[in-house]
Amino acid sequence: ASLKEIEDFYVAWTNKRGGEDYGIDGLVVKINERKLWDMLGYTAKSPRGGIAYKFPAEEAATKLLSITVQVGRTGAVTPVAELAPVLLAGSTVKRATLHNEEEIARLDVRVGDTVALRKAGDVIPEIFDVFKELRPKNSRAFIMPTVCPECGTELAKEVVGKESSAAWYCKNTDCPAKHLERLVHFVSKKGMNIDGLGEKIIAQFREIGLVSDYASIYHLKREDIEGLEGFGEKSAENILLAVEKSRHVPLHQFLFSLGIRHVGETTAKDIAKFFKTFSALRASRYEELSSVEGVGEKVAESIISYFKDDRSVKALDRLLKEVSVEEAGQVKSLKLKGITFAITGSLPSLSRDEAKNLIEDNGGKVSGSVSKKTDYLLAGDGGGSKREDALKFDVKIIDEEVFKNML
Repeated sequence: ASLKEIEDFYVAWTNKRGGEDYGIDGLVVKINERKLWDMLGYTAKSPRGGIAYKFPAEEAATKLLSITVQVGRTGAVTPVAELAPVLLAGSTVKRATLHNEEEIARLDVRVGDTVALRKAGDVIPEIFDVFKELRPKNSRAFIMPTVCPECGTELAKEVVGKESSAAWYCKNTDCPAKHLERLVHFVSKKGMNIDGLGEKIIAQFREIGLVSDYASIYHLKREDIEGLEGFGEKSAENILLAVEKSRHVPLHQFLFSLGIRHVGETTAKDIAKFFKTFSALRASRYEELSSVEGVGEKVAESIISYFKDDRSVKALDRLLKEVSVEEAGQVKSLKLKGITFAITGSLPSLSRDEAKNLIEDNGGKVSGSVSKKTDYLLAGDGGGSKREDALKFDVKIIDEEVFKNML
C-alpha cells in the first residue's frame, strides 16, 4: 500500500534470498489495478506498470590470469578478462568484459591482479575493483594490440565530429570474426529466430563449409547435418524445420537480422512502421530516413552506407531469393474490413493493445474517440464519456465475447 512497505519487503527478501532452492535476483513491483495498468501502456521492451527492483549484486574475488581481445560484428575490438574460475550468483565465471582500454586504465587493472567481480543485473560479469595491496611484483600492464587478432588488419578509432571513439575497430569487411558474429546475430531469436542454430553450431557449420553467408543457411540439407558429431536424424530435422519456418519473416525482424550498425530492435520497428515494405526502405534517401521518429543522423547514414556497399547488396540479393519479407501492418484476415471500433473500459481477458492488434490484424480500424463514423464501441468495465457518445451517435456497444465471435 506504500513505498515504505515495498522497501521493507525488499529488505526482508534481500536478507533471506540465499535460503531458497533457486536463485532470486530481485523483486518485480507491479501496479495491481488493471485500469491504471492499461493506461500506463508499454514501451517496446516492457510494461510501464511493472518494474524490476534488483537485489545488490553478489560479489567475489578472483585472479586475473590474462587479458585477451575479441572482435564483434561491428568490428569493435573488446578486451576480455580471463579469470581463475569462481562461483558467482549461481554460475561459474571464467571471463568478464573489460569494455575498452579507457576502462582498463580507469581501474588500473593488470594481469596477475586479484580483482573484485560482480554480475551487472545478476547477469553480465564485470570487474569493478582491484585489490592493489595484493598486486604481485611481476604483474603486467595491458597493451592494446594495434592489429586485429583475427585478420591482421591495422586497428583504428572512429571519429564522430571532433570526438574519437573509446573502442578500436577492425575495418576489414572480410574479417572472419566479424563474419561469424554477423551470422550469429542473423539467426538469433530477435533476428530470423532460427531455433537450434546457436553460436557454437554456426561456428562449426562455417568451419566445415556448410555455411558461408546468410543465403547458404537456406541451402542446408539433411545429409549435410546428419552424421556430424552431436547430430542425429531428429536434431537435423529440427534445424531444417526452424530454417523453413524463418523463410517468412516480418519486416522489422528481417531488418534487425541484417546487423546494420546502430539499427536495434526498437529502431527496426520504427523504420518498418514508416516504410511498410523492404523495397520502399531500400529505395529511400537520407532525408526520408532521417524524418523517421527514432532515426538520427548516425542511423540514417549507416543504413545508406549499407545499401551502397557492393558486398552487402550482393549478400542481400542472394538472401532475398530464399526468404519472403512480410509487409509491415499486413493483415491476417479481412473479417473486420471496413469496420471501425472504439475501445473503452477494462476488458475481461484482453488488454487494450491486444484488442487493438486483433482488430487491425483482421482488417479493421481503431479510433481514439466515438463519432458517427464509428461502427462499434468495444466496452469493458468502467469507461467514461465514450459510452455517452456511443448512445448519442447510436453506435452499437458490444462486449469482449461478442467481439471475439466476430473474429
